[in-house]
Amino acid sequence: MSGVRAVRISIESACEKQVHEVGLDGTETYLPPLSMSQNLARLAQRIDFSQGSGSEEEEAAGTEGDAQEWPGAGSSADQDDEEVS
Repeated sequence: MSGVRAVRISIESACEKQVHEVGLDGTETYLPPLSMSQNLARLAQRIDFSQGSGSEEEEAAGTEGDAQEWPGAGSSADQDDEEVS
């Protein structure tokens, strides 16, 4: 490892504190960080609950698609047809 140079990196928090006020002298006062419940409430406000997830349609389509994708996974009637042919 003697040939590897050291690299200095600086890491910042992904969620920076929100600035509440900047004074005339340049000092910043910050808002206290949100609690877990406040953060959850803020994130829940972003969700549009009027839109359906579409999971009902996907599940119905997925059941039909599974029978087509996997050989032998269809109904017994499908298997009987295959044996006769």
